[in-house]
Amino acid sequence: MLRNKSVVFYGSTESRTPSIKDSIIGKFDEIIERLGILNVVRNKVVMIKTDLGYSSFISTIHPYIIGRIVKKIKDADGKVFVSDTLENYREAVYRGYTPEVIGCQIYPIAGIRDGYFYERYVDYKGLNILQLGGFCREADILLAISHIEGHNTAGFAGSIENIGLRCYTARTRYMIYKTMEWDKYFVREKCRNIKDMKNICPYNAINIVDDELRIDFRFCNQCMRCKIVDKNDCLNINRRNFESFFEAMAMAAKYVLEQYDEPNRFFINIALNMTEDCRYWGSITGNILPDLGILGSTDILALDKAT
Repeated sequence: MLRNKSVVFYGSTESRTPSIKDSIIGKFDEIIERLGILNVVRNKVVMIKTDLGYSSFISTIHPYIIGRIVKKIKDADGKVFVSDTLENYREAVYRGYTPEVIGCQIYPIAGIRDGYFYERYVDYKGLNILQLGGFCREADILLAISHIEGHNTAGFAGSIENIGLRCYTARTRYMIYKTMEWDKYFVREKCRNIKDMKNICPYNAINIVDDELRIDFRFCNQCMRCKIVDKNDCLNINRRNFESFFEAMAMAAKYVLEQYDEPNRFFINIALNMTEDCRYWGSITGNILPDLGILGSTDILALDKAT
């Protein structure tokens, strides 16, 4: 059976006139209208799963954009709240995310102790349980508004990363990253210069624990400097290590999507102020691309591919 083609709406930052309608905000409004979000929110609860930023990272979604869609949902007789991870929630106020500014309550996805969750049992490379943030089930409709930025492991952070990682407890996110260490990559018996491999890593991704070399794949940039000094072929970093992360994140994203009927899932990517590193580095690395605009779709995969 042939499947209907997915549609991705795009609004660029370019404008031909000084009118609001021709601005990026006007195009955001049009994407909201074309997606049909406001047609289904009446007497429903909407969770806006967004990126509240972290630490000193300020290149995130402007609170005005979130507040604008919050008002539209309320005007359409819907109820709405915003959610993100506990870490991001704690510091959201420093980036202007408050109920007074955006017009609705903000909740940590798994509660203020990261202990409000629902479990799904899985069996994948040491990942045994997905702890889904409880606030995912407080809503009838999912609206994921994601900030596009670089990501050491995922390549870039978009809608799939937004829900596949940040709809979960810190414990689950940690275990998703740990799947990259499941396939053996270091043979100690063959190694004669373990310290050289550690010292050459410019990202501090390599540590020595109990005389074993350990790579924190969250920080590994695949520069392969460690392999250059590996004289005995004791280190084997390959695609499979990194693909484990993608597979685990995809499993987690699928579980989030299962919480909502297909007509009640909407995704928007904000491709503005795109930095090299993601929010958890806690610093600003400068924009790596010009501002592109805003994209929206009801198909999360099509949206991230288009982005």
